[in-house]
Amino acid sequence: MLLTLWRMPVCQSWWLSRVVVSVGGVDMVCAADSRYCTADAFFTVKETALAMTADLGTLQRLPHLLPQGLARELAYTSRKLKATEALSTGFVNRVFDTQQEMLIEVMAVARQIARQSPMAVAGTKEMFNYSRDHGVVESLRYMATWQAGMLSLPDVQQAIKAQMEGRDAAFEELRPQEFSIKSD
Repeated sequence: MLLTLWRMPVCQSWWLSRVVVSVGGVDMVCAADSRYCTADAFFTVKETALAMTADLGTLQRLPHLLPQGLARELAYTSRKLKATEALSTGFVNRVFDTQQEMLIEVMAVARQIARQSPMAVAGTKEMFNYSRDHGVVESLRYMATWQAGMLSLPDVQQAIKAQMEGRDAAFEELRPQEFSIKSD
């Protein structure tokens, strides 16, 4: 499970998390690129109440998603973060009245993302993740290096042509990324 949760944020694909009620699973929700929930959903770092320390990435990711003090309060107390508070703090993108409404809207977001160049989406995700952990100047240098090696001119040409013709572009899929964790 740890490997899956570690891979989610660093893989080329994007992850949208739909939450109806979250008793556990905050680890996976934190690893998602975007989070959506229903009005009756809540999030809790339950491990503390069970005399454990959260060990699947919540404590590493939550402080990047919420204000530091709130992240610590939730982890120390195991208090429920209700949907309205999750929205007001930016933890979730949107809150929906029903599961059906959420499914329809999240699938619309997924379709919109899927219409974009896979290389552009993967590059954008890479830059967000890198910038989260590095300064602006270092991130801009990394961006310049990335663009020099990864800019897909066929995708750019396809996108421009499709926009001029008033249609969706048809992009090639990314080749699967080789991935492994090596231990010392």
